[in-house]
Amino acid sequence: AHPYSVQFSVVSDDSQYDAVEDKAVMLFNEDDDASGFTVAEPNTTNTTESGGPAHFTVVLHTEPLARVEVEVLSEDPSEAYIIPAAVAIMPGDWNVPVTFTVVGVDDDFADLDVPYSVQVRTSVANTADPLYGALDTQNVSFVNEDDDVADVVVTQLGSTTSELGAEAAFELRLQSVPFNLEGGTAESVVMKIASSDEGEGVVSVSTLTFSEGNWNVSATVTVTGEDDEVDDDAATYTVTLSFDTQQHDTYDGWTKSLTFVNEDNDTAALSVSHDRVEEIEGNVTYFTVFLVTEPVAPVTVAASTSGMEVTVAPSSVVFTASDWSVPKTWTVSAVDDLFDDDDIDNVVSIAASGDDMKYAVLGSSSLVAQAIDDDSSYFVVGEVLNGDQLSEGDLSTSASFEIILGCHPYFPVTVCTEVTVVTADYNTTDLAGQYVAPPTGTAEVRTSDCEVLESGDEVVVRGDVEIFAVDDQVDEVDTSLPRFFVTVSVSSEDDKYNALSQQTTPLLSVGDNDEAAVSVSVVPGFLNYHEAQADFGVELSVRLATQPYPSMPVELCPNSTDHTEATVDTAACLTFTAENYDVLQTVTTYAVADGVDEMDAVSEFYIDFTVRTDDPLYAALTPRVGPYHTLDEDTAAVLFEAPASFADGVALVEGSTAVTTFTLQLSTAPYQDGVLDVTATVCLEPTSAGCLSLAQTCYSFDATNHTVPQTVSVLPVDDDVDDADAECSVQIASVSNYDNAVLPGPVGPFTVFNDDTASVVTNETSVFTSEGTNSATFEVVLASEPTAEVVLGVASSDENEGAVDPATVTFTPQDWNEAQAVVVTGVDDSLADGDVAYSVTVSVVSGDADYMALAAVSLGFTNENDDSASFSGEPTTGKPETGEPTTGKPETGEPTTGKPE
Repeated sequence: AHPYSVQFSVVSDDSQYDAVEDKAVMLFNEDDDASGFTVAEPNTTNTTESGGPAHFTVVLHTEPLARVEVEVLSEDPSEAYIIPAAVAIMPGDWNVPVTFTVVGVDDDFADLDVPYSVQVRTSVANTADPLYGALDTQNVSFVNEDDDVADVVVTQLGSTTSELGAEAAFELRLQSVPFNLEGGTAESVVMKIASSDEGEGVVSVSTLTFSEGNWNVSATVTVTGEDDEVDDDAATYTVTLSFDTQQHDTYDGWTKSLTFVNEDNDTAALSVSHDRVEEIEGNVTYFTVFLVTEPVAPVTVAASTSGMEVTVAPSSVVFTASDWSVPKTWTVSAVDDLFDDDDIDNVVSIAASGDDMKYAVLGSSSLVAQAIDDDSSYFVVGEVLNGDQLSEGDLSTSASFEIILGCHPYFPVTVCTEVTVVTADYNTTDLAGQYVAPPTGTAEVRTSDCEVLESGDEVVVRGDVEIFAVDDQVDEVDTSLPRFFVTVSVSSEDDKYNALSQQTTPLLSVGDNDEAAVSVSVVPGFLNYHEAQADFGVELSVRLATQPYPSMPVELCPNSTDHTEATVDTAACLTFTAENYDVLQTVTTYAVADGVDEMDAVSEFYIDFTVRTDDPLYAALTPRVGPYHTLDEDTAAVLFEAPASFADGVALVEGSTAVTTFTLQLSTAPYQDGVLDVTATVCLEPTSAGCLSLAQTCYSFDATNHTVPQTVSVLPVDDDVDDADAECSVQIASVSNYDNAVLPGPVGPFTVFNDDTASVVTNETSVFTSEGTNSATFEVVLASEPTAEVVLGVASSDENEGAVDPATVTFTPQDWNEAQAVVVTGVDDSLADGDVAYSVTVSVVSGDADYMALAAVSLGFTNENDDSASFSGEPTTGKPETGEPTTGKPETGEPTTGKPE
């Protein structure tokens, strides 16, 4: 078909129409030639997934009247694509063959070689010659050769685990997408992962699922060593990988094994509870034994001792796999003898035997068992019987006493006695009780001969000594006073007995009317102490009631029974001798200012005296005087310390990070229900909510820090509301573990000034709209949090030029600071009226008075005009070659049909 055109032009006194450009109508003259195309044989019918191509050509049968587009389509785009996909053939090169290349598409499926076809056709939509636009499609057959394999890439990251939990791992991924050969589709496959010995190693997952989405993503499997209790050395095990063979996919039958070694952490050994035990003769003690690891066969553990001082029972016990870790007990008995043979160490040997070779080859363990000797080499002089019945006028009467050995001697012990006669002369300068040698040549008594004591069948070795009166002619002054005592000495080849010192009997025939005592007196009126008078001492006067034995001074050391209430002069120990026993000595006591408010309680205490002396009569005394009392004079109080600037109030601003401080402490140590060692807690709070915040609300005090000021830090509370300035103070909320405390008033006042202002904020990104096409958007948001819902009304001043959406925007106290968008759209008209300015007004309605009082906000916009003057027309019908006109539309150039020839 041959194209030609008809030209139109406009001439008018209307300047706008006179300026319109000329326009043409395109017409076609039909041809009688036959259209068609030929597809040549390709150079090969095989393509490859690696990109191996095939080529063929296409040529037209006749010259087209206009552009002809030949397009080539792959029947299966997943297997091949065409280069180029389409070619435009112009009338000038219609007989030049066009080459198309078929390229194989690579996929990730092991789907074998896949046949497909290529369709060659002309494009109806893009071919200007209508006779070429309706030709039949031609097909060319090809095969795309596959390059994928069904295999798994396995990377082993270590092969050693341990019973301590050490891990190994491996990574794996597929080399192709799992593919169902029967269905011809991708599918998921499940890999099974199993340990050959879960007693040695376990895997982190038992299955992994691979699909088209993750087939080439490496998955990591962790292998963790399992712990047992057996000394079984390092063990080898495998982890097997396989797929479910029922899925009929490309991975059916694939399997692989990985080898791992689990290192052992167990060592066969005996655990003995003690390395040394001690027990007194005649008593028992114990030790226990258990196996450190589980045996593979029964293990016999035997215990034996090397000496004669201890015995061990039982001789052996058996451990099995069921009770190997349960401690079993042996009894160690210290053998009791009657000799002073000191403490003796004995070795207890512990050995294992049995068919478990790990335990059979162990060396023996041992512990030391000491038998603590309970025997001592000494002798006791027994009570003298009939000692007050001896009389020089009755020589037939005797007194006696026993000699008892502390234990059996290894050799005989010879016991001998010696009599010492004394007198007490009150008519001389000698003090009462002082020993004075008798006149030379006088004798008062005699004793029996020396006696030999030996070990025997009796448990106690003893002997007797008799005392006989001796008649003489000496006047011993006062026979009611002590006259004599007997000295006993021992000798033996037994070194311990041979080294013993002499002992004496008590003085005999003593009629004494004195009683040892300590006399203490206090200045009258000083039975009560005041804590406020802690520096004023109270004196106690002390003396002895009787004379102590010569060379046996008596030391008295006073001490308060309650050091929290009263103390005694640290240098106050008093010493009395035979010379000064009845001379008054003083000791000073002081009240203690303890700093504790005990609520005016009266505390009671005593003054005890510790006696230090070799005089047995005074050593047995425990002197105490009292009771005395202290009166409490402390007051418990919580103390605030604020800077002088607080006197006129403290001004703060919302949002300020400046910290305002004052301090807090206690006047006395914490005291609760009679207990001193407590921690008091003081908690603070603002007098009204939403005004102040405290960095710390509760503070702890004890006896060590109650007078140390602790800092209270105050910050203003920042809100987002345009509200009034707030005023509040800091007060005590609670006090615990501080009895009877006096509480201070609040600290303040603090005035917190508001920093928020109610307003509406807008943000215009564009102020231009256009008729029917462009719109403008602006955002609106509140500057502060409202106390009630805020509704913004949005309105256009000229709805013929601009429309708004939405017409209302609502903000709440929850979303007040989230910007909302308003769209302004230009309104289209048919007038060539030029660009028109208009405005958008934002007004406020709210229950929040501050927002209700705001004036409306006005935003300026311009609507751009899109109209202009023009004309249009259509031709009548006709046939160009025969004189019959066609129809046409001058502006569009779309002709009607006609047959030029």
